[in-house]
Amino acid sequence: MSCHQGGIIALGIGAQGLSAASCVSLYRAICREGFKPKTFTKAPGLSWLARWFRGSIYKSDAMATVLDQTFGSTARTDEISVFGMSNHTRVAITTTVGDDCRLIANYNHGGSERYLHSARMRPWQAYDPPGSFSTPLPALFGKSAADMYVILCNRARCTSAAPLYFEPETCHGEECRDGGLKHNNPVQLGVNECKDIWHPDVAFDVILSVGSGRSRKQLQKPAPWKLLPEWLIGLFNTLMSTMDGEAAWERFIQGQEPRIRNRATRLNVKFPGDEAPALDDTSKIDSMERMAYGFEFSEARADLLDPFSPASGLFLHGHTLLEQLADQLWASMYFFQLVSIRKQKDIYSVTGWIGCRIQPGEGALLILLQRTEGFWVKGRELPMPYDAAFHNPGLHVPVEFNHQAIDDAIRIDVDFGETHRVSISGFPLTLRVSVAVPSHFI
Repeated sequence: MSCHQGGIIALGIGAQGLSAASCVSLYRAICREGFKPKTFTKAPGLSWLARWFRGSIYKSDAMATVLDQTFGSTARTDEISVFGMSNHTRVAITTTVGDDCRLIANYNHGGSERYLHSARMRPWQAYDPPGSFSTPLPALFGKSAADMYVILCNRARCTSAAPLYFEPETCHGEECRDGGLKHNNPVQLGVNECKDIWHPDVAFDVILSVGSGRSRKQLQKPAPWKLLPEWLIGLFNTLMSTMDGEAAWERFIQGQEPRIRNRATRLNVKFPGDEAPALDDTSKIDSMERMAYGFEFSEARADLLDPFSPASGLFLHGHTLLEQLADQLWASMYFFQLVSIRKQKDIYSVTGWIGCRIQPGEGALLILLQRTEGFWVKGRELPMPYDAAFHNPGLHVPVEFNHQAIDDAIRIDVDFGETHRVSISGFPLTLRVSVAVPSHFI
């Protein structure tokens, strides 16, 4: 779940499957080509008056052009929609319509109060819900056929159109502005979406919130912010005062139960000095990147007294929080597929197998398998079978264990050859959870 510039990155990584390196390159192009000021809006002494007359500091068509080049025409298709999952990744970004937060998702075609339209539908392809092939969707929604062509770059503009900086983006007759006007850190929205999609008791492997930097003082507002419509001033003040997302993170953490809290991590670089760079200061991109690479995150942590901790054992001195997160993400690629649970007197016999989400033939699979020395199932070592890992079409490691107390933690951990081990996807859990919600084993 992302908003403003983070929303653009989420579309690149999640919806288009771009690598992080490619997104960095594209983001630099957006900063270089998308921030073209309108005449006199950056001129000393005239900027205030020019911004008042021109409505925004920067040319929206310049940003639209670079986003079109980023998300628009490709060798695969002339128009790319948000809706439709080309991989397993579910992506949602936020935008603000009026004073309401709306979601744009690749797993929901939209058209409701909660979701904006995200599907690219042609008149002859768009019909009523299954069972009624009569009314084309454009007529159903009261929109023109041309309005039903939804492309990715349009939605990128919807999530990043900050008032004063850019004019709002129109989507299906509604003006869309920066999603940060309502939720500058939409981590709670993301958790809520996961619970709606899978189950209210879904087991989270990693909840990661990434900020754009924090400082002691709030960002300065660009002039003439007081000339915004009265209903928009409050939203704009929220955007500027909550830009670092830290207050929302604190509220989120304080309101969570331990099983969610111990999987949640916030990464947010602290700027030197008292002030953060201005929201549109693209000249600071290089120095901000260097600062992020050199930032010293806290050391890794593991709660040895919590049987449901995502890690067990001891982290060596110098193993950072960033490295711990990498371990958790790698470990979450492994899952346990339940085959049977049989009860005999007070003992439960569980059988199943460990598999991997990374498909055979993908380069990341070999990297993961080479790192993995084996697994630990309820404290018992299970070495990685060489043939199963490197010669079968897919990883399939048989697992059998007995368990008695239905509320005691069951751990299945990955051994990466370190002094600590990291739990696979969905674990640790209890037999009570696995019986009530079998999907937790997947």
